[in-house]
Amino acid sequence: MCKNYELRLPMNSEGMRILHRLYEESRVLGVSFNDSIVVRVEARSDLINKMESRRGVEVLEYGT
Repeated sequence: MCKNYELRLPMNSEGMRILHRLYEESRVLGVSFNDSIVVRVEARSDLINKMESRRGVEVLEYGT
């Protein structure tokens, strides 16, 4: 089952690799680029748990 999440990714090549993976494995709802990459996605919790364990990735919100 999918939920809505908001993630903050580092603004570097690792963040771009994670963003690419999110595009492949989830439904990306929005992206903004500032000091970091903020991504809103609809995804499975197991994917988000994997992303959250990576260095520099922060899950900001959990939605329904």
